[in-house]
Amino acid sequence: MMDLFYRKNGIIHETTNLHLPEQNDIAEHDSYGMVCCMFHVVSVDLCYWGEAFMYVVHIHSLMATSGLEDVVNVPYKSWTSRQLDVSHLRIWESFRWAHVPKQVQKGKLESRAVSVGLLGW
Repeated sequence: MMDLFYRKNGIIHETTNLHLPEQNDIAEHDSYGMVCCMFHVVSVDLCYWGEAFMYVVHIHSLMATSGLEDVVNVPYKSWTSRQLDVSHLRIWESFRWAHVPKQVQKGKLESRAVSVGLLGW
């Protein structure tokens, strides 16, 4: 069933050997390297590795690649046919202030905002 879908949509389906991530060397090392750099730059608990990886994958879909042969060589633009917009991207683990509603504040002298770390976009 999937083979028919692949042929119909002009997709070349290639598989790799089991337990050999070395065959996917470029994608594996690019993503791993970016995630490692993100954790070395900021002091974030390693339990957020999934969020870091998702952010890296998202950034990769917005970057130009030589793998696409047409004029539009950005995966996002090829998939969606929409203009590329990166205004939503933020620095990984950038600090922001979040408002604390009056209903949650414990008194008049309580802080009206708290510092929070934004992970990703």
